[in-house]
Amino acid sequence: MNGSIVLGIDVAKAKLDCALRLPDGKFKNKVFENNPKGFKTLTEWVEKHGATAAHVCMEATGVYWEAVAEYLANEEMTVSVVKLIIGAMMRKLIHVAFGVLKSGKNFDPALHGC
Repeated sequence: MNGSIVLGIDVAKAKLDCALRLPDGKFKNKVFENNPKGFKTLTEWVEKHGATAAHVCMEATGVYWEAVAEYLANEEMTVSVVKLIIGAMMRKLIHVAFGVLKSGKNFDPALHGC
């Protein structure tokens, strides 16, 4: 792994909204399909940015997180899955800290990373 790569994933039934935090602190965002083809494309995208592994953080959304979490773990990435209630509380705290709630901005997947 080249530096500290963190990947936040907002999991939905059909898609994965991803925010990749690079070692220089910059973010790259991309959406992938929530299926094996999308998982492979996601892994290639992470590798393209200089990492063969990353610390991945995602919310336990229904059962939709399970396949991608297993796939990424099998790719030797560290995967953290946060329970929905904890994830929602963390997201709210992050939004308050960055003034998102007061400004009325929409959810930013970059704020969803660990």
